[in-house]
Amino acid sequence: MKTSINKLKNNICYIICVLLAALVIGFTGCSSGQIQENKNVTSNSADKKNTKETEENKGKKDESADIDKNKDAENNDDSNKDSSSENTIKFSKNDLGKEVNPKFSTEWKDSLNKKLSICIEGKGPDAIEEGIGKIYVKDLETGEKWSLDIIQKEEQNSPKFVEWLDDENVAVIIGHGYGTIAVGGDLYKLNVKTCEVKEIYKSNTLNQQVTSVKKVNDKLELQLLVYDDDDFIKSHTEKKIIDLK
Repeated sequence: MKTSINKLKNNICYIICVLLAALVIGFTGCSSGQIQENKNVTSNSADKKNTKETEENKGKKDESADIDKNKDAENNDDSNKDSSSENTIKFSKNDLGKEVNPKFSTEWKDSLNKKLSICIEGKGPDAIEEGIGKIYVKDLETGEKWSLDIIQKEEQNSPKFVEWLDDENVAVIIGHGYGTIAVGGDLYKLNVKTCEVKEIYKSNTLNQQVTSVKKVNDKLELQLLVYDDDDFIKSHTEKKIIDLK
């Protein structure tokens, strides 16, 4: 009888131990799963955060790059505007004194109000000789004279023709001072008192040159020499009308 009771106790203890072991294993598994799940959640949150930060940084970089590109484009536009609007031809004004007279020049041309007179010095009576000339200006009331010299380094440009536009401004043809091909040049408006220069007509090629200009009312009649070949042998003349208004 006692033996049966002891066996029963042992069986009960065994069952209890098995149940306890199962509970411990189950709890440990749940805890591990929960920890792993928490790790996965944390990892996913971190990944999402990193992905979001990466996308935000990329967006900021792209936005910054776009801003830089826009700035570069604006700078290029400004540069192009400056280069297109700014004249490459500039003059300096130099006093000559009353006693200085031209020696190898064109004839004097008086302004419309007969207060100033101009000529081209250094290019001969027809301003066709080789060399770098300059414009002489004479005040007909005071007798004072001054020269207008092209500011340049190695360009060797020279005034080749001048025509009064009003009481202070002249139309001046400027081209290369040497050689037989560059007969004319480009046309500019020059203030003989302030040296302010404005471009009137520029061809940017030797194949087309302005050789003379005549003011008719509010228009300018330009005489153009146009070369027909790249050897500058055959040529013809054309007329171009420019409105001054």
